[in-house]
Amino acid sequence: MRSKVESIAARLSGALNTEVRRSDELRGVRLEADLPSNLGEEERAATLAAISEADSFGHQRTGRGDLIWAFIARDEASKVSPRHKEQQGQKP
Repeated sequence: MRSKVESIAARLSGALNTEVRRSDELRGVRLEADLPSNLGEEERAATLAAISEADSFGHQRTGRGDLIWAFIARDEASKVSPRHKEQQGQKP
């Protein structure tokens, strides 16, 4: 089974068709991905669905472009994603 971090990262990667960067921090795990300039409505919805499972998330504008980030607290990072449980026929 995938952890919450792995599930969110995989969904972001699939939605954005890009690499998701992971930073292990003292309080948890931060995921970041660059946002393409031509993000369609379907990709936008999939991206928002993915990051909504994180403890906090946001959008950042940088000198190189826009990125989306998601933070999963340390105690939540190893838990199995509720979405993954649903896909496996388990109760979330």
